Parts: sequence; C-alpha cells; structure tokens
Amino acid sequence: MSNRNHRPDGAKIRELRGLAGMTQEILGIKSGVDRRTIQRAETDKPMQMESLSSIASALNVRVSEIIRTAENEDGTNAE
Repeated sequence: MSNRNHRPDGAKIRELRGLAGMTQEILGIKSGVDRRTIQRAETDKPMQMESLSSIASALNVRVSEIIRTAENEDGTNAE
C-alpha cells in the first residue's frame, strides 16, 4: 500500500458508522486507530491508506467506498 495521503469521504464514513450503530470511540477501537483519527477522517482530512483500510475493515466495506475520487471530490456520489 502507498504511504501517500488520501482524502477520505467523511460523510460516507459518518453514514456507515451511524448505520453500524458505532460511536467514533467504538469505531476507533474496532479499527485500531485513535478516536482523533476517526474525527479527522470524518472531516475529510488527508490520511494514510493504512488508516483508511483499517477503518473500512471495521465498517465492513471496501476502502474504495470511503475514499474521495475525482468523480466524487465535490462531495456528491458518482453513482
């Protein structure tokens, strides 16, 4: 995996976390990252793929579902 920073889709992460009934604290524990990392992800702060992969795994989704791409960079879903 690349060490390059990627921009998460914070709204999608919040939505998935809410659907799973998890707090930021619980998602942090399940993904093995600090709660502050979850907060940064939910506010679209760039982060390493390793952290995003851990968060995606805890949410039971593909990492591609929680990363902004050129198509959804404006905050809308390309689907």
